[in-house]
Amino acid sequence: MGLETNLHRRANGVYYVCMKVPKVLRELRAAKGLPEAKQSEIWKSTGARDLASARRCGTVLRGELFADFDAELMRLSDAALSDSPARVSEPRASRSVAIPAVPRLRAPVLSESLPVTAHDPVPCAAPRPSVRPQLLSELHEAYLAEEHAGIVSSSLASRRATLRLFIEVAGDRPLDEYTREHAAAFRRQLPKLPKDAGRHFPGFSDLQAIEAAPSDFPRITKKTVNDRLSILSAFGKWLERTQSGFSSETFNLQRFKRPKGEKQVVKGFTDEEVARILGCPAFTGCRSEKDQQTPGTYRIRDYRFWVPMLAAYTGARLNEITQLRVEDVVTVDGIACLSIADEHEAQSLKSANARRLVPLHSALLEAGFLTYVEQARLRGWEWVFEDVEPDRDGRRSWVAGKRFRVLLERLEIGGEGRGGLHRFRHAAVDRMRTAGAPRESIAAVVGHDVADKSITDHYGTTRGQALDTLAKTVEKIDYANGRRLGSVGGATISS
Repeated sequence: MGLETNLHRRANGVYYVCMKVPKVLRELRAAKGLPEAKQSEIWKSTGARDLASARRCGTVLRGELFADFDAELMRLSDAALSDSPARVSEPRASRSVAIPAVPRLRAPVLSESLPVTAHDPVPCAAPRPSVRPQLLSELHEAYLAEEHAGIVSSSLASRRATLRLFIEVAGDRPLDEYTREHAAAFRRQLPKLPKDAGRHFPGFSDLQAIEAAPSDFPRITKKTVNDRLSILSAFGKWLERTQSGFSSETFNLQRFKRPKGEKQVVKGFTDEEVARILGCPAFTGCRSEKDQQTPGTYRIRDYRFWVPMLAAYTGARLNEITQLRVEDVVTVDGIACLSIADEHEAQSLKSANARRLVPLHSALLEAGFLTYVEQARLRGWEWVFEDVEPDRDGRRSWVAGKRFRVLLERLEIGGEGRGGLHRFRHAAVDRMRTAGAPRESIAAVVGHDVADKSITDHYGTTRGQALDTLAKTVEKIDYANGRRLGSVGGATISS
């Protein structure tokens, strides 16, 4: 289901727009004896199977359907006027004939008709121009464009997901129709949302997923619930600033108290865990594609090998790695580097500090990463990991991250903390810090801002270091026994 509550995905995977026929239009149809009077809703195909395209097409279709409703209302209303006794020219007893008013839709409609008499000519009623009030979903898109342009797609998705559930609960309405009760109903439903509902209940709306999930199915954490409430509250504050008559208190809801111990921190991999990961047959050589647990001569050298290796020896974020273009692997002053950038429209970064050069660790060079990139270039690939299918937001990180989590489950590497491949980011920072690297250099490698003290406490921060200094800092990432295990074998794109 999309952002609008009238966007639905059918079994064939195509999204459709479903619009209710306005009650006043159905009544006018019935009064004229039209067969369409029984039609209560209209379905239109967007022709799209991905949600982003369906949203764009759905907005257009909704506008077209509103226009069609208005045109039919005006036509039937004109017919009602022409059929009234007011068109009779001969004198009659003076009496008033009132034409029922045509209620307004959320799109321009015919203005209300005035009572007329048999003695007076019926004036040709010209429609009064009226402006359709914007729906909450439309205001939300304007808010995202104004306040959150350029944020990472995951954050954007979180904001859209928040409003999607709110609209499911309260409806997509003009702003002045919302009350505190609507927001309170949203707050009651939010903690019931299943964790990763989109993955476990594909094709279901959020409310449908809430109903379908078994009672013991994991729900989103209180932290996520409170984050969603904060998202709605921030939207309400923007509405108060930009829309007359709206109070931000309408969307300002009390946060939930988190139980003690619920907060989970991301813990970096230990040396022993890194040794098990980089030393397993899937990295050093296995029997076959189907049997990746038995040692052998079959070597996996596609994204499943290189994405974890890059994470382990650069400390880069998963999305930064999977969105690398071939031209982002560069040599500067004789030092091979990753250029973490967002110059392409399909690239995004968490912050301005994330834009940086990261020298390649010797372990990556020994494993043949530059040869792999050159092979990708010769194949005509634009992306370093073009073999990874992007998701609906154009990101390759979800598939790569899921594949690594499967490997962790196979190796029975869990731990008390949360996180999958992101644990390599923490592990890399731990190793650089333990080896005595300055915070400024660590921050420059991983893309943090030294001004953020909370990040400093967890990772280490700052940037702007000389490239040779950063290369020495990266080389401090040493996983003891696990350091060179992943470098065994060739560097081909696939076996």
